[in-house]
Amino acid sequence: MITIGSLSKLLWPGLRVGCIRASEPVIERLARLRSAMDLGSPLIPQAVAVRLLGSLGDVRTLRRQQLKPRRDLLASLLHAHLRGWKFRLPAGGFFLWVELPDGDAREFAQVALRHGVIVLPGPAMSVTEAHTRHLRLPFLAEPETLRTGVARLSAAWRDYQSADRRERQQSIAIV
Repeated sequence: MITIGSLSKLLWPGLRVGCIRASEPVIERLARLRSAMDLGSPLIPQAVAVRLLGSLGDVRTLRRQQLKPRRDLLASLLHAHLRGWKFRLPAGGFFLWVELPDGDAREFAQVALRHGVIVLPGPAMSVTEAHTRHLRLPFLAEPETLRTGVARLSAAWRDYQSADRRERQQSIAIV
């Protein structure tokens, strides 16, 4: 088994230092292949990462304290304004995976974009383009941005669900 990780999401996006956990023979082989491919990662980011590794527990605690209220705010806004959307609160991570009651997340993402909010449809995160009714909604933003985003998503959803859209879909399906 090989596990690959990164410090960029936990610490900051500009810190492009990752790690691999595997058996010693696998690590040795990867190290040989890496040295044949390039000269290695820049030393300053590696030095910063090494210094921060001892603080990961504190950083995780701080990050959870920062993100939990934002996750809960996004969830409460979705419950209040988009009642048919389903999701479970994640124990960790940065995103809510939301299931739309109907439709296609790729189509809805285009409507949302016209309303001034960018969302990632589930098929973009799937090798098989599955999850056609799912959206990945981050809760990293400031609370006011989350409020504005959900207000715009709500308006976009009303537009997407309009009778006008359903009539167009039916006429296309008949042809």
